[in-house]
Amino acid sequence: MLALSVLRDLAHRGPRLDVIAYSSVITAHGKAGEWQLSVVLLEELASLDLRADVPAVNAVISAFEKGLQWDRALHLLKDMQHVKLTPNVVSFTASITACKKAGMWIQALWSLRQMRKVKVRPDVMELVVALGLCESAGLWSHALSLLQNAGMLCLDQNVLTCNAAIGACQRAGCWTNSLQLVEAMAKLDLQPSVVTTSVIVDILEMKGSGALLAQRLEDLAGWRPHRA
Repeated sequence: MLALSVLRDLAHRGPRLDVIAYSSVITAHGKAGEWQLSVVLLEELASLDLRADVPAVNAVISAFEKGLQWDRALHLLKDMQHVKLTPNVVSFTASITACKKAGMWIQALWSLRQMRKVKVRPDVMELVVALGLCESAGLWSHALSLLQNAGMLCLDQNVLTCNAAIGACQRAGCWTNSLQLVEAMAKLDLQPSVVTTSVIVDILEMKGSGALLAQRLEDLAGWRPHRA
């Protein structure tokens, strides 16, 4: 509330406030998760025929994310393109996270697709979030597609991304795909984590493959990345 009070005081004392002043206050309240105040200020900015900038809108989307307002976050993300503001990686990350928190995996994956559409390059953490959503929904084929796209986007695949894809395959009962991903991890010199080995054990025990389980565990015991 302090930032808003300062803004009101400046408005009474001085000349007409500009976008920078409003954006600063919107950002302050947005970071505090005060999405209601952020919306009021954003609407006030529009009523003054002032155009919000990308950081200010991002702050509101982030406030929606903190306030578990996934639908508002997506709506504002769509509005950005209508008013010719180009969303950036911060815009999409906040909306994807908001959807993830609410368990809205379809909407989160839509945001990820929009990132590609407007040629915003996602980072590895966005990929991890998307793969985690695929795992929760059992969308193993979508998870594999995301991993392939990561390669085309030159994103480094790591243990987190591979584990999420392996988990999606396991959840859908596609154990063959899970083991293929494990083998792909070895080729990428990725050190298996506890999660990786746990998934392998679960899959092979479920299939009743005692001899194969022993062999796989023996293989994993000597699995070491070649790079430092």
